[in-house]
Formats: sequence, C-alpha cells, structure tokens
Amino acid sequence: MAKYLIFIFVVFALSCSRSSSRYLLETSTLKIEKIGEHTYQHISYIDYKGNAVGCNGVFAVFGDEAIIIDSPTDDAATIELLEYIKSNFQPTRIVAIPNHFHSDCTGGFKAMLDFGVVIYAYSETIKLMEDQEIVSKVNPFYPHLDMQLGNGEGVVFNRYFGPAHTQDNIASYILPDSILFGGCMVKSIGASKGNLADANTSQWSKTISNMKQGMFGNAKLVVPGHGKVGGVELLDYTQKLFEQEK
Repeated sequence: MAKYLIFIFVVFALSCSRSSSRYLLETSTLKIEKIGEHTYQHISYIDYKGNAVGCNGVFAVFGDEAIIIDSPTDDAATIELLEYIKSNFQPTRIVAIPNHFHSDCTGGFKAMLDFGVVIYAYSETIKLMEDQEIVSKVNPFYPHLDMQLGNGEGVVFNRYFGPAHTQDNIASYILPDSILFGGCMVKSIGASKGNLADANTSQWSKTISNMKQGMFGNAKLVVPGHGKVGGVELLDYTQKLFEQEK
C-alpha cells in the first residue's frame, strides 16, 4: 500500500511540474508563452559566433485573424509556429510583419509564404532583404502601417521612429493588450550593445526617445529582440546605453 501511495505521489508531482511550465509549447527549436490576453511570445534560436542565441518574436490572435511580428529564425521553426497557430486558433487569415531585415526577423519568410501568410514590411526593409524572390511577394508600407484585426477587436500600430540596430527597424504596439515589440533596437536589462554591424549608434538613443512619446512609451509590457521581457524601463535602459554615442 505504501509503495502504491508513493507511486501516486510521484505521478502527481510530475504532472504538476509539467502543467506549471510557463511555456505552452517547448521544443528544441521553438518556445511559445502567453504574455497578454491576445498576445504570445515565440522564441527561436540563431547561431551567433558559435552560441545559440534566443530570438524573440510575438503573435497575436483576434477573432479569426492572427498577426506574427518577426518570423522564427528559420523555416523549420516557422512551420512549428504556424502549425501551432493553425491547430489552436484556426484563423482564416494570418499576416506577418518583420521588425527589420536581419534573419532573426525574416528567416522563416519562405515557409510563411508557402503557408499562405500575407507579409507586409517597411519599404526600407524590403530594399535591404537579399532574397529577391521573397522580396517580390512582400507588400511594402511607408512609413507606418496600422492594422485592424478581428473586426476591430485588435489594432496593431507599426511605426518607424528612426535608425538604431539597423536603418530600417520599426516598433509594433498591440492593442488592447498594451504590448510593445521593440525588437533588436530595445535591449533587455543588463544586455550589451550586441551586434552593431548595421547599427547607427549615434542616432540610437534619439530613436528610443522618439519611441517613448505617446502610447508606445506607456506600454504595460515591452518585448526586446533578445532576452527577458520587461516594462518601459527597457526603453530607459537602452536609451542610456547609447547616450554616450552622441
């Protein structure tokens, strides 16, 4: 009897452990976590100087429509994400927008197009993308794009505030969840300046200052391109990090 009770306790403990995980999906290539009433964070990985770096993106679902901001880093992880969205939400329409042209934002675009996702991108992002076959299938906008989803249940504001991590980086704000996706132009607390290969470090602080004006600066949650999600303190941290570059 004692052995039987121990067995039940172990099974119960394992079950609680699995159910308490913060991730709705966790594989070797993709993690998904709910961060708002309608909004989810996805994390995929890219090799940077021999290290696997986690790359953040988000998606939001309103009614029968979904929007993905930044694809996962490659087609395989993107297919995982799309299958998850399809099986759990059954959207009739999926759209996508990249934060900037780097592969941690656009690496899964081929899989998205094959899946029937409609992709929009800032016109400068399209100019900087290398794969011309994909570029020809992306819908440009300049300089801003506001999207209503689910018969107006949700609105996603996409804005260009200036150069920072790249010349083309935008920010996206999801209503009504009040979530700001800043991508790689926003740093998690304690993060270094990161990859500066295409950066404009002299304008970075000013761009963040521009972003902090209005509703973007009042976000309840801020998602950086890499690292932990936080509040508007991430904007303050990033601005200070690059102030010395002026």
